[in-house]
Amino acid sequence: MRTHTSRIWSVVTLLLVATFAGSFSLTQPAVAKQGPDDDRPARVQGEGNADKAAPAWLAAAKSGELVSYAEPDEVTVNTIARQRAGAGANERQIEAEAAKFRAEWSQTNYHGPNPSAFAKLQRNEERALAANSSPAALGLAVTGTLRLLTVLIEFNGTDSVTDFVHPVSVADRTCITETLTLSGPLHNQIAAPGPRDNYTFWRPSFERDYYEKLISSSEGITERVRLDLTDPEDGKAGINIAGYTMRNYYAEQSGNRVQFDTGPKGVIGWVQLPHSEAYYAADACVINAETGEYEAGSVSSMEGLPQNPFGGPEAVAADVISLINTADPNFPWRDYDLNGDGNIDHIVFVHAGEDRARGGPFTAHWAHRGSLAGDNAAFVAKGANTPDPSDDIRMTGYTMQYEALDLGVLAHEFGHDLGYPDLYSSNNDDSESSVVFFDLMSTASNMGKLGGFPPGGLSAWTKFALGWTDPKVVAPGTSPTDVLLGQSSKPPAGSTQAVRVDLPANELTYTELLPGSTQAYWTNNDQDWADVRLTRDVDLTGQTGAISMSFDIDYIIEEDWDYLFVEVSIDGGQTYTQTKGFEVGTGTELTTPDNYGDPNGRLQDYGGLRYGYTGSSGGWLRAYHDLSAYAGQAIKVRIRYATDEAFLERGAFIDNIAVTSGSAVLLSDPVEGSNANGWTPTVATFVPGTPLGAGWVFSEGFELKAQYYLVEWRNFDGFDKALRFAYHTIFAGETPSGAREFRVELLSTNLPGMLVWLRDTRFGNDPLNAENSILDSTRYADDPNFASPSEGPKGGLLIVDANYQPLRGPFNSTIDLGYGASPYPPFDNWNGRVQNVNAAFSLQSTPPLTLTYATGTISTATTILTPTRYAPLPQVSGFHDAQGYFPGVEALPEPVVTYSDPTAAPFLRIKPYAFIDPDASVVIPAKGYYPPRTPPGFTGRGAETSPPASNVSTFETIVVDSPDINIFFPVNVGGVGGTNVVGAQSGNPGDYGVQYGNHFVILGQATDGSSGTVRFYNAERAANISGSINATLGAGKPVTVTVNIENTGGPAVLTAYSDFDESQATYIEGSATNGAVPVRASQAQVEAALKSGGIAAVRAMAVTPSAATAVVWTSPNAMPSGAKASFSYALSRNPGYQSVRVVNTVYGTSLASAPRAAVQFGTLVYLPITAR
Repeated sequence: MRTHTSRIWSVVTLLLVATFAGSFSLTQPAVAKQGPDDDRPARVQGEGNADKAAPAWLAAAKSGELVSYAEPDEVTVNTIARQRAGAGANERQIEAEAAKFRAEWSQTNYHGPNPSAFAKLQRNEERALAANSSPAALGLAVTGTLRLLTVLIEFNGTDSVTDFVHPVSVADRTCITETLTLSGPLHNQIAAPGPRDNYTFWRPSFERDYYEKLISSSEGITERVRLDLTDPEDGKAGINIAGYTMRNYYAEQSGNRVQFDTGPKGVIGWVQLPHSEAYYAADACVINAETGEYEAGSVSSMEGLPQNPFGGPEAVAADVISLINTADPNFPWRDYDLNGDGNIDHIVFVHAGEDRARGGPFTAHWAHRGSLAGDNAAFVAKGANTPDPSDDIRMTGYTMQYEALDLGVLAHEFGHDLGYPDLYSSNNDDSESSVVFFDLMSTASNMGKLGGFPPGGLSAWTKFALGWTDPKVVAPGTSPTDVLLGQSSKPPAGSTQAVRVDLPANELTYTELLPGSTQAYWTNNDQDWADVRLTRDVDLTGQTGAISMSFDIDYIIEEDWDYLFVEVSIDGGQTYTQTKGFEVGTGTELTTPDNYGDPNGRLQDYGGLRYGYTGSSGGWLRAYHDLSAYAGQAIKVRIRYATDEAFLERGAFIDNIAVTSGSAVLLSDPVEGSNANGWTPTVATFVPGTPLGAGWVFSEGFELKAQYYLVEWRNFDGFDKALRFAYHTIFAGETPSGAREFRVELLSTNLPGMLVWLRDTRFGNDPLNAENSILDSTRYADDPNFASPSEGPKGGLLIVDANYQPLRGPFNSTIDLGYGASPYPPFDNWNGRVQNVNAAFSLQSTPPLTLTYATGTISTATTILTPTRYAPLPQVSGFHDAQGYFPGVEALPEPVVTYSDPTAAPFLRIKPYAFIDPDASVVIPAKGYYPPRTPPGFTGRGAETSPPASNVSTFETIVVDSPDINIFFPVNVGGVGGTNVVGAQSGNPGDYGVQYGNHFVILGQATDGSSGTVRFYNAERAANISGSINATLGAGKPVTVTVNIENTGGPAVLTAYSDFDESQATYIEGSATNGAVPVRASQAQVEAALKSGGIAAVRAMAVTPSAATAVVWTSPNAMPSGAKASFSYALSRNPGYQSVRVVNTVYGTSLASAPRAAVQFGTLVYLPITAR
């Protein structure tokens, strides 16, 4: 690992440029479909790539106000899918359409964090890691009162519209023209769920008191809801949701650092707006400028009726301000601006009626978070009667929620206000991150006895990021560190809430420096609305003739949005003029030309600038700027980088700067060493209040990105009681009459236990691209920045799944990529949500599971339920990074055909292998490449010839992201490591000698599960040993001792020494199994014999039963990482003894033993670790 030597000058000038009406830059990776005649790996670009495929909503969002839409719920998705699939479609076809719709939705709608809050959260994390500390310890925690201005709105007007063109419905996007009179809805008009529904939150009346209690009370809603259901906790009629409030939730998650309230006026409403809901939110068709035809936009579009002057739900804010001020001219608006910045901190509008994201009509709102133009007087809640707008109180953003609001949704969306990103996968596919039920910002917001009541807790990382937990930093060594981990919800006194274990940082290579260069200037890519400058004086007095400034440059700059300029000042820096850039040797103009159209208006936004570098240079080139016009003057030269909001490319690198006058060299700066050579960097922003970055730095062409483990203990306590109520959807949809039916079966996770999180800051660093997508190396096969160290899932925050092999259902799935159907076992996996319930490391077996598959669910009469029962899985009590936790690759029953050439030399492109569960768990960090698990006979690359003469496959393994649109990726397994993987591979880093050697082992836990003692140690070679004693009652009856050995490190010959108390028992002749032998020797004597004579010498130490004091087993060969073995033997108890004490020890060359276990009638008592 190279040492990172990027440096930041110690003196940074901070500048602020006057603000302007801002818009937002958004992007995320997109999924590319692999062409049938192209066997190369499909690629989605990562950071530092100019040809990134952007989502469809990018351009619109960058040129308008940011809107973050709530995801459609399962009922809505499945209702749409059923209609798309058509009458007679089976469940698998409907599921495929649902996956396709979800992909389309994420491509056309943004859902994510408040950009500035996320940027602050990210900066705080970076500062904490740089200081080997935490945001809490650095005083960066979010604390104090969090106040919600909550306004309930209903629609008391009637609106008429002529020739209104709109989609038929959310499901049917056909545009129709109608003349309509529209009114309502008022509150308390939501229909009850259908008779088979057991998960929808509903009550017949939603009055102001409900929301007041939901947000700011301690007792919550004490009346039971859904009296048609039975509470799974107490067996009584109706679901008890008492105590499940925002106040209690965030108090628990923050460790009482924050308090919620609704302000001096409490919840306001119901406020009756003067129009119908359609006026504010109707989904209208719009004219396509190219075709001149009307077409429907996104299903979440809310243009409102034509007479709405705001063209959308912004009109709600304007009308609410007007109505409140009319009713109460002295309304205390300023009390809702607790940070004093002139903006109301947190606004929640709750609209009457069903939400469109939950199956509401085309006239309904789609739950969202919106922003309001800061220069629009309609959003000034209270002026100060002065010409200065800075003393006004404004609405600048809001969240729109729906009447049947549950705690999970409210808490999740408020998490975005705090800067939290979504932690589920938001790839345009059907993948599922391993987080699922273990964080509010994933599916934990939807879980509970009813959906959202109660939601699950925050993870160790989301608490760490906001300063709500201060993890103990442990650097595991050969000497163990034992930590009492307390439950996440309410940790017991004296316990630690989380442990952080740092790993070597990942290098993100942005450019390969030029030969002979060790560093270059870099613009950095760490600031929105950046205006970062590099300035120096250049004395041209006495010079005449041709003068130029030249430099080597390699840039990738967001094209037509961000720019780099070279500017000159002749008045001491008061004003600057941009100059044109050309390529040395060709004279090609590199900067924007005189007739550049500024398609997005950014040059005007940056102050009317021109002549900017934008897009990609395609690598290093040498540029020059003509300074001849400034001959004879003392000037300032400034290299300036300007960016807009959110998405940032990697920026520009500049090296070898020179100023020449004819043949005379006036300046030669090789950009080497620590000498700035007269250049002064400054960091500025176009929007005051935007967090500032580092600006120009020296860089070696790469950046270090931190990665670390966070280890926490979770238990069924507090809001984590929800983890008893994870869920599997049996079916979701609407009855023929339109009632919601959401039926689930509740599943318990395998707690209490230890969760091991991997935080990898390579991913999700753009505020509006902060999702936790599964960034598996199948899509990054040619990008070593992201693909290392192995094929498999990677993301910003993922869980190491202790039980990573998938549960499969009775589906007998096939796949057809256009050339015939083939069996495809990966499609038999239950969805990733189900796979996560047994992710914890635990001292208990996993709970038994029953998973039900439903067909014919359109009606009760046709519904068939097929339950599959799964037995408990054995406990997995320790994490060892020598082992892999990704299922890997399997051989398919028959190859999948991806292309057929019927010409004179016919051939098929075939894929004989597939990834077992592509989004399971996470790739374990390692010091180098290791292959995933592969079956016998495996080949990563086939032997294709050109032209092909037979059935061929260049890359033998396939990933199919979703069965709906057959997006598939042929994968070059081994390509990440520059090798062709052949034959069976274990997928364990330890078998390839690349493990870091970290071990986190549970030693024991509190009786009530409130804490667990975890041992942290580091050893490249290690082993676990456990044992059990089965005794027959009665003196003299035999005792059977079973000893289990697991290699938890790199390959090693292991020896187990089982020492019994010979005063209490006698070895029974011939009882030892699997090659174990009785000996009368100390552990040291056995080690010496093994070292001098190997296994034969140990076996020669065998003694008669009456003389034996121990039983010894040695592996005949080196055991691979993760390999297990066991042996047993029998003892007879000596007269007068009812118990037998046995101490088991495992050791080997250069082996640090795991905790030794003293076993007495099956009770494990862990002893101090020993090093061998």
